[in-house]
Amino acid sequence: MYHPISDRRNKNFKGRATYYTRTARPTKYYLIDFGLSRRYNPEDGEPRELPIRGGDKTVPEFQGDGYDQECNPFPTDIYYLGNMIKEYFLQVRDRSAFHLPL
Repeated sequence: MYHPISDRRNKNFKGRATYYTRTARPTKYYLIDFGLSRRYNPEDGEPRELPIRGGDKTVPEFQGDGYDQECNPFPTDIYYLGNMIKEYFLQVRDRSAFHLPL
């Protein structure tokens, strides 16, 4: 752990802080906050729900008059996940521009 004043010293300020490269200890990302989750019975067929407006207002289902029509919620979830990856990981650095066509 680093000391809050000096990032080169350990938390006790008695020695150097140890660090690892991202290749030695890769970063793990966890997707959390399932507060708006719903459970569906697969035997009931394709679920149909009114869209729940989240923080991302660019979802195609929310554009125009489609907000008050029932639709399958799973494509919206996939859109949220893909848009989050695009905004927070791919558009942050110019070096990752090779991912944009994907």
